[in-house]
Amino acid sequence: MSERLAKKVLLLGWDAADWKIIQPLLEAALMPNFERLVSAGVMGKLLSLQPMLSPMLWNSIATGKRA
Repeated sequence: MSERLAKKVLLLGWDAADWKIIQPLLEAALMPNFERLVSAGVMGKLLSLQPMLSPMLWNSIATGKRA
């Protein structure tokens, strides 16, 4: 039986971050390490819960449940 390699996931959580702000910084090469992570992986927008309260959102990310 062949062994499957475990896939690794890196989830970066950046409170109040917006791709509208981050993308120009990446294009200007002001965040080379972050650019390397984005280029080597997958990125995208997430839908958020309402109301947008940081502690409630982080709780949902950590548990997978609506806070």
